[in-house]
Amino acid sequence: MQFELGKYWHKASWAQKLLCPLMLVLGWGVGMPSTIAAQTVTIRLGPFQQSVAIRDLEKFAKTGKLPEGLELLSPVLNSQVRELLTKRLEVNPAVADRFIDNLVRSPGGRQFISSLGGVIPGSTTESIKATLNFALRQANGFSALSFLRAYPGENITVDATKAVGLAVDFNPNNLQSQAFGLLLERELSVESSIPFKAAFDPAALGNQVVQQQTIVLNDQQRNRIIPVDIYWSQNSSQGNTENPLVVLSHGFGANRRFLSYLARHLASYGITVVAVEHPGSNVDAVGRASDKQNLAQLLAGTEFIERPKDITFVLDELTKLNTQIGQLQGKFNTEKVTVIGHSLGGYTALALVGGEVNLEELRQFCKDSLNIGEAPGDWLQCSAASLR
Repeated sequence: MQFELGKYWHKASWAQKLLCPLMLVLGWGVGMPSTIAAQTVTIRLGPFQQSVAIRDLEKFAKTGKLPEGLELLSPVLNSQVRELLTKRLEVNPAVADRFIDNLVRSPGGRQFISSLGGVIPGSTTESIKATLNFALRQANGFSALSFLRAYPGENITVDATKAVGLAVDFNPNNLQSQAFGLLLERELSVESSIPFKAAFDPAALGNQVVQQQTIVLNDQQRNRIIPVDIYWSQNSSQGNTENPLVVLSHGFGANRRFLSYLARHLASYGITVVAVEHPGSNVDAVGRASDKQNLAQLLAGTEFIERPKDITFVLDELTKLNTQIGQLQGKFNTEKVTVIGHSLGGYTALALVGGEVNLEELRQFCKDSLNIGEAPGDWLQCSAASLR
């Protein structure tokens, strides 16, 4: 399997952003086919305006060569935009109607359709939804080109300025999550005449005073210095190895304090929490990187091995501390441990319980499917492709 290390929309050059919103519609649709489909795209940027035949865009997507007369658009129609145009998403048409219905119910979905309406002057909410739905149902998959082809009318105009704003601010993964979340909530809802009453408010702090201590552990065998923050209840007595133990693993480019709010919250209920810092993928490691622009090279592939080992090493050291006289004696229930991880920390937790990276599938994805439209998490996970 491929572990997602976290997704968010990232900044690209203005040329890429010009056409990116046409790809942001991947995965959404509602409506009816039009008998008159768009044949040309007009790119509008202030006083500049240039029309491009969709068939020429299709040729460019297939061959990488600009048709004669489109040389002026070479800064826009580059190899990276070509990747965006050729990317396809296979969607089961049976869920299209329900998916769009839930999309327009979500705040992010309504905002997206409104913003897309600004990108395409003269469009209406219904025309956009109908185009999305029709393009989503194409037998050869959904793509930016199928959206353009499905748009009603012979020409579709794109306002480049508003397209740039949409590309910068829009988070497609969050929007997709909102739409699917509403769909799942409706599909999985269970009717019951018995009202649910929680025994306590999980958002409220517990009534125990929290103490915190930092220790620095040295794994000499791997030459790794691992700082650890420990949180526990002040009311807990020594010899409390029956209390739950939670280990926190931060995400890429963060540190052990990133989830301190969660650590204190859990400790206020008597839970012992250990926040581990991973030296090869924390904020300091990112700062030391020689090429911060190359996401695929920003994370060492060995971190996918070293991070789980960090947790194992820390637990071994805590077991030793249990037997040593001092403030931390008997604090750690290392026989029953819960690991909570964020982003790359989520991978770390999965790896500890036996999750494996499918390296063959990952290498194939990084070779054939990775492009600028992918989120940084997809680029970062390709660091593991070098492992054997």
